Amino acid sequence: MMMLAGCAKEEAIIYGLAMSGLVIRTPDVAAFYIESFARHPDEFVTYKMLRMRGDILTKGQLQLLGIRTNIKISRQFYETLNDEGLLDPSESAVIIATSISSALCSRRDVHKLLAAMGPDQTLRASPSNMAAGPCENANRLSSVPVRVSEAVLFPLSGCDKVGQCGCLWTLDRVQQGHANRAALSDRLLLE
Repeated sequence: MMMLAGCAKEEAIIYGLAMSGLVIRTPDVAAFYIESFARHPDEFVTYKMLRMRGDILTKGQLQLLGIRTNIKISRQFYETLNDEGLLDPSESAVIIATSISSALCSRRDVHKLLAAMGPDQTLRASPSNMAAGPCENANRLSSVPVRVSEAVLFPLSGCDKVGQCGCLWTLDRVQQGHANRAALSDRLLLE
C-alpha cells in the first residue's frame, strides 16, 4: 500500500498501473500512462480514450493480433500490455483506467482534506458498492478510523476487484459527532 501524504501524482499513476497487473513495467510504459493521465481527474480519462491514445490499429492488424475488429485500439496502448493484458485488450483498458483513476481520485481527495483539516483529522474508508461489491480489505478498513496523514491509495493492496474500485475516503462521522458535541457544549457554557 502506498501512503498518500506527500505522494506525487506520477507515483499514484504508477501505483495504479501496478495494481492493475496488466502492463509491462518499464519507464516507457509508465511515461505513456503518466502523459495520458496528466490532467486526470480534473479532465477525466475514459477507458475508450485510453485504448485509442495513439495510432489506431487497422482492422487487418487487429485481425492478425487475434483482436475483435469492431473495436479501436492504438498501437501505443497495445504495446504497453503484458501477457495477461493481451488476453483481452479492451477489458484491460477498463481495469487499467479504473485502477489509475481510483488511485488519482483518492490522492486528490486526501490532499484536499489534509490542506483543509490537517493531518490529525480522521477518515474512514467508504468501500465501493459497484457491481461485484467491495473487496474484503476495504470492508475491514471501513471500520477503522485512519488519520489523514496515514491514509493510503485505493485500490488497496490485495484488492480482488481492481477493475471496479470506487472506494473513497470520507470524514470519520464519529469524530465529527464528538467535535460537534464539544462545540455545542462550549457554546452552552458561554451563554
